[in-house]
Amino acid sequence: MPLLYSSPFPLPSPAAEPIAAAIAYGFGSAAVPYDVLLVFDLGGGTTDLTVVEAFDGIMEVIGTAGDNYLGGDDFTAAVADWMAGCNRLTAAQGATEAVAPGATGAEARAADPAASLALLRAAEAAKVALSEAVAAAREDGSSSGGSGSGSSSGGGAGGSGVSLRVRVPAASYSAGGDGAGGGAAGGGELELELSEHTFEELVR
Repeated sequence: MPLLYSSPFPLPSPAAEPIAAAIAYGFGSAAVPYDVLLVFDLGGGTTDLTVVEAFDGIMEVIGTAGDNYLGGDDFTAAVADWMAGCNRLTAAQGATEAVAPGATGAEARAADPAASLALLRAAEAAKVALSEAVAAAREDGSSSGGSGSGSSSGGGAGGSGVSLRVRVPAASYSAGGDGAGGGAAGGGELELELSEHTFEELVR
């Protein structure tokens, strides 16, 4: 059954976030000349889509759907698996660059909880830094920008021209294989390159 709201407060919790987002966007005011709005909410653990309609000062939630098992944490895990998989390749090949997005390291992460936590932290920092870099590039027309803890930024060529140099803590991969491997940068860290194109391939 549709939910009707004549005032933004108080709001029942199931509809609070999409309605609040619509109001913050200006939906229902003269500034937003739309009658129907699709609110896309990608959270840490879930993805929600809500269709909201505004008329005569009233907001109506027409419908909502989504995925209770897909969110930003899954994207972070995909990047962490990629980091672990790249380490396996560098250890085996003696390379210094990360390569195939399809190379996963889920098994390696599962085998070492401490290393997995370090990878997840590095992956989260890289994900946030890449998002900031892409946003800056689109806004300013530049090919790079932004950085975050555990990563460095550069103008390496990816699908969009935006990429980051990501440093993976040595503790997160030293147990993978017979040693740190040939991919270790100075200070015992593995340095990988994460581009927007690679990230899109990972979370596809």
